[in-house]
Amino acid sequence: MRYFPSLSFPACLCILLAACSQDDSQQQASQQQVTPQKASPSAQPAKTSPIEANAANGMASKPVESKNVEPNVTEPENLNGMPSHCSGNEKTYLSAKMKKVNETKEGIKYAETNNILSLCVDGDNIIYRYGKIGSPDLEKVATPEKPFFQHFSRIGRNLSVQKTYFNNGQYYYYVSESFGMGSGISIYVYHNAKRLVELFSGGEPGADFWLSTELRLPESSLQDKIPTHEAMQENGS
Repeated sequence: MRYFPSLSFPACLCILLAACSQDDSQQQASQQQVTPQKASPSAQPAKTSPIEANAANGMASKPVESKNVEPNVTEPENLNGMPSHCSGNEKTYLSAKMKKVNETKEGIKYAETNNILSLCVDGDNIIYRYGKIGSPDLEKVATPEKPFFQHFSRIGRNLSVQKTYFNNGQYYYYVSESFGMGSGISIYVYHNAKRLVELFSGGEPGADFWLSTELRLPESSLQDKIPTHEAMQENGS
């Protein structure tokens, strides 16, 4: 009960009655509210978020295409402890802990980040999510009507690379998977013809990345196309 200093008993009684009346009015209003209809999967997204590549390079953020989805972490035992942006009704194709690649005079060095890359599958849709678990910076969805691009190349006898990529305006995002002698997941971000960011998971399966051995990305949401950027056509980088 609230204490009202220097008020007479009738004044206190009026205040209490007014508070009870307000509570009753709020309860009646809440009972009269109509339960909103559940949004369909085709509802237009309302959320936009900054591009990680822009922030990393001091560039102005630009809006990205995204869905207003509350991400849930897949149960760790399903991915051998690897975190994932994929929600409970989605399947994880791959998930990886990404490190920033820095070229120095001493050689290539890797800087740890808190960012996770996940490629999720929901029916025929492919969902790219990148960022911190629970609050991805970038989400992009491929559908049969608006597919991602993909290209498979063999480099010599013992190395193969599969690149899945898309563009968001003048920004291009490549996810590269290495097979054979190579191992690991890479992300390359381009703006027009300039490479802005290179990220790498590390080459240890289970510790650095998780890649499904059973699930495949739905072909209906993929279009076979040679990479737009020449550097991405020549080899794994």
